[in-house]
Amino acid sequence: MQVVVYAARVLSPELDLADLDARHWKNWWRLLVPPRVLDQPAWALAILDGKRVIKLVITGKGTQDPIAQPAGLDEPALAAWARTLGVAAIIALDRRVIGELSAEIEAALRLDQDLVAQGLVAIRACRRRATSRSSARSTF
Repeated sequence: MQVVVYAARVLSPELDLADLDARHWKNWWRLLVPPRVLDQPAWALAILDGKRVIKLVITGKGTQDPIAQPAGLDEPALAAWARTLGVAAIIALDRRVIGELSAEIEAALRLDQDLVAQGLVAIRACRRRATSRSSARSTF
């Protein structure tokens, strides 16, 4: 008789994740992106330095010069700016958050974690930031 011992933090001992296919990636993507991005695939990522947009990336168009700045960073202002840019959503992220988030995720990652565990570490860190601070906003 063979005895199998599982780590304390596994999803399920019956779960056999042998491969990831396109459906898995699609479902993970659906968990991570705002609903408007799923409805209309064109979206933009705005990197901020305080309240000033320093980098703007639009799907299908690449990096754009942020000539027009949004009127504000609240939901109505970002929604109006999204309409001006012809995108479904704008995800605005302060550049300092990128460094802090990267450091937090890297500190929590371990070599013995699988892809799912590492993904959960990243999602938890993003959630903590989204719920505890208003430094990352999107037009949901």
